Amino acid sequence: MQLDEIRIFVGSPSDVGTERQIVKDIIDEYNSISGPTNRAVCKFIGWETDTFSAMGVDGQEVINTQIDDNFDIFIGIMWSKVGTATARAASGTIEEFERALSRWQTDPKSVNVGFYFKTDAIPQDILDPEQYLQVRDFKSKIHDSGCLTKDFSGDSFEKLFRRELNSNVADFLTKLRKKKDAVGTGSSKKSSTKLIINDSEALTGAEKSEPSPTDDEEEHYLLDLREQLDDSFDRVNEISNLFAREIADLGTKMSSLSDRVSSLSKNGPPTTKDIKTIVNENADDLDQFSQVVEMSLPDYERHFSKAVDSVTGIQLILLNSDEDNDAVMSENINGMEELLESLIEAKSGITAFREAMDKLPSLSGYHSKAKKRLLQNMHKLDENFGNSISEIKAVISKFR
Repeated sequence: MQLDEIRIFVGSPSDVGTERQIVKDIIDEYNSISGPTNRAVCKFIGWETDTFSAMGVDGQEVINTQIDDNFDIFIGIMWSKVGTATARAASGTIEEFERALSRWQTDPKSVNVGFYFKTDAIPQDILDPEQYLQVRDFKSKIHDSGCLTKDFSGDSFEKLFRRELNSNVADFLTKLRKKKDAVGTGSSKKSSTKLIINDSEALTGAEKSEPSPTDDEEEHYLLDLREQLDDSFDRVNEISNLFAREIADLGTKMSSLSDRVSSLSKNGPPTTKDIKTIVNENADDLDQFSQVVEMSLPDYERHFSKAVDSVTGIQLILLNSDEDNDAVMSENINGMEELLESLIEAKSGITAFREAMDKLPSLSGYHSKAKKRLLQNMHKLDENFGNSISEIKAVISKFR
C-alpha cells in the first residue's frame, strides 16, 4: 500500500523546548492512529534530527543548506524571545519562517505555514525585554503577511496542536492528491512529499499499533470508519443535548431564586440565615451543573475528535479511489453541515447563558466560589464549541 510522507518542519527558539517535544509526540501519535487511515505518514523535521555538524557562514546557513526547504508543513513556535540573530534575519526562527513564507507566496500549494505563540507570564529570570519586544513586533508582521496565528497558554498546546495537525495534514493531502489526479502519479520537482511503499519503513520513529489496510481490506476498513463516525456523532449529539437540558434546568432554578426569597416575607421579614440557606442551595445547583460539565466535556472532546478523524479519513479514501464518489462525499458534507448548524445554535445558547450568569451577584462566600467555578466551566464549554465549529467549517471547506 502506498503512503504519502508529509514532512513537518518545526522552527522555534530554545525557550519552547517542551512544546517542540509535544509536536514530536503528537506526530508519532498521528502515525500510529490516524496515518494508516489517511494513507499518510508524518515526519518531524528539525535541526536536531536532520542536520549534521558542518561549517558555513553561520549555524543557520548550515541548517538551511542541509534541510534545503525540503518540507511540506512549517510550524513556528515562540514565547519570550525570537532567538539568535543571523546574517540575514533577526533570528534563525524568523529566517526559517521567511523562507517558508516565500515558498508559499510563490506557490500556495507547495507548503502550509502556521505559527503558534505562547502567552504564559514570563519568569523574571529569563525575561529579556528587548527580545520580547521583538516577539511582539514579529507577531504583528506575521499578521500583516496574512498568516493566521494561534495563541496558547498553560497545558493547552497539546490539545490545540493535536486538533490542528489532523486538519493541517488533511488539507495538504487534499491539495497533493488533487495535483496527482491532474498530472498523473508523477510529482512536481519542488515537492518534498514522497510515496512510501513499505509500511514498516514509513512508520519509523512511531509505534506501529496495527497493520495498515491493504487494498483488498479497504472496503471493510471504510465500513469500520463509518461505524466509528456514526457512534462518535451519536455520542456528540447526546452530550450536546445533555448540556442543553442542564442549562435549561439551571435557568429555571435561577428564575425561581428571587421568588423563593420573596416567599419568605409572607410571614414577616426574612432573617439573614433564611436567605443564606436559599442562596447556598442555589450554589449547590451551580456546583451540580459544573460537575456535569467537568465529567462530560472530556468525553465530548474525545468523541468529537474521533468523529472529525473518521469523516476526514472517509473523505480521503473516497477522494483517492478510482471510482466516482462525488455523490457520497457530498452526502457526507451535507451531514457535517447539519451538525454545524446544531453546534452554532448550541453555542449561541451557551454564550447567552454564560453572559447572564456573569451578571449574577455573588451573594455569599460559598455562592461566590460556586459562581466562579461555573463561569470557568461555561468558558471552557463556550470555547470548546467554538473550536468544534471551526473544525467542522475547515473540513467542509476542504472537501466541498
